[in-house]
Amino acid sequence: MLVSVIIPCYNVQDYITDSVDSVFNQSYKDIEVICIDNNSKDNTGKILAELQIKYPSLIIDKELKAGAPAARNKGLKLAKGEWIQFLDADDLIMPEKINHQISLCKSQPNLSLIAGLYYNRGVNSNTDIINSKLNPNKYTAAFINQCGITSSNLWKREDIEKVGGWNEDLKSSQEAELMFRLVLRQKEFIFDNIPYTVIRERESGQISQRNPNEKWYQYIDVRLKYLKELKMQLPHAYQENKVVFYNSLLISVMILAKHNKTKAIEIFNHEIRPNLTFSVSNWRSAIIKLLGLNFYLLLKK
Repeated sequence: MLVSVIIPCYNVQDYITDSVDSVFNQSYKDIEVICIDNNSKDNTGKILAELQIKYPSLIIDKELKAGAPAARNKGLKLAKGEWIQFLDADDLIMPEKINHQISLCKSQPNLSLIAGLYYNRGVNSNTDIINSKLNPNKYTAAFINQCGITSSNLWKREDIEKVGGWNEDLKSSQEAELMFRLVLRQKEFIFDNIPYTVIRERESGQISQRNPNEKWYQYIDVRLKYLKELKMQLPHAYQENKVVFYNSLLISVMILAKHNKTKAIEIFNHEIRPNLTFSVSNWRSAIIKLLGLNFYLLLKK
């Protein structure tokens, strides 16, 4: 069963060699590796050429449209594998990662996604901290960021293509939005509790550092659009998980309020407040629903 590993590359001269080495060191050998240079301005292109000498089977191509989603979609067009391992160029996969996850999917022919745990490695740190949050409820898992991450998951190529691939217009919440479309197509997920991926943090290049207002607005907007579709297509799933959805959105909109209070209050009043439920176990949500977000923020301040 061929697995295609797709690595978008943008100014990753300090990371790409380790990332590619980690793929070719996999115990599972039925793989193809595709690196997409996404307008790198550093020595990434030169290093990729050197890696192709080291690994003659390495496929290198370019994507002029900026952004990892465009680079991933370019890789999808070239990929021949039944399963896809997307790997960000600053991340690593351990030698048993692909073999382990392929073994999980062999008994489930209708599977679309394996969501995996992963380790976080901080800047200038050799200490890996496990991300231990996986939620086995596929309707809420990606919504509350407990459905793995791009590099820790394994994706069925056919199903990604059927839902239209990666959304190239998004600058954040890209993987969640893709997983939402798989959920709406009623595709099956499984959750892998053994971490075989290392997510390496970088000092720069993350949207949360560049524009938190944009990031949190898009984070909320992607989830509101998912809820609108879920309510229409799968109303039972929407109703069963409504409390989780809107309490999670409330936390997000309170973070947005730190950067754009006017927009946060607007979203709260129109989208969140009407759907919050009173609950003794969640008194804060009840108070905010009763008093309104603006008044609650004033009291908190």
